[in-house]
Amino acid sequence: QLKRTQQTAEFIDYPKTVEPAINEIDAGDQDSMTYEEIAEQFPHEFAMRDKDKLRYRYPNGESYLDVVARVEPVIEKIFQEDHLLIISHQATLRCVLTLLLGTELEDLPYMRVPLHTVIELRLDGREVEVINHRLQVDCVDTYRDRPNNCDINRNITEACITVPGHS
Repeated sequence: QLKRTQQTAEFIDYPKTVEPAINEIDAGDQDSMTYEEIAEQFPHEFAMRDKDKLRYRYPNGESYLDVVARVEPVIEKIFQEDHLLIISHQATLRCVLTLLLGTELEDLPYMRVPLHTVIELRLDGREVEVINHRLQVDCVDTYRDRPNNCDINRNITEACITVPGHS
């Protein structure tokens, strides 16, 4: 749990706390599968998630709303800290940012959270300023737009049209 985030944090010479509430979304039975693998092996599940990504719960896993509920208690702690570094994953960071910024929950699954970026938040009371500091690391863009076709009977090409590298 939190293996990749702990690997990132090991190079930071500062006291660390592991907060299980900011762990990545639990993809349950589909954990470690690619979008393409899920679309091919579980087309119904893939379509259902595309249809309502906010509320869709992975089989034996979590939904974005589950992650929001898990992260909510941590938000008050964030507002109480003077200097805090959070190392986490995109889905969890979408939830944290949505709660901090007061963004609409319906937009949460499609919030852009860039990889290999330090997202600096400057808090002034309940006002939040966001500053992105992009690290010089070559990487792919894993952002996936909301698909237009969420039909359960769509073919694999239509299902993966918004998967990065397939458009």
